[in-house]
Amino acid sequence: MQKAGLNNLNLLFVNKCPVVQKNTDFDLFISLLNALYLLTNYNNYG
Repeated sequence: MQKAGLNNLNLLFVNKCPVVQKNTDFDLFISLLNALYLLTNYNNYG
């Protein structure tokens, strides 16, 4: 549920910032942020 919420938040942010959408560094940052979030959740529940 939280994972879906985070993904929705990312989609909303990217949709509201079309210029940022072309920035691959930002995409990489978001990907790393999601990975870190998933890892922390895995550690908490695992």
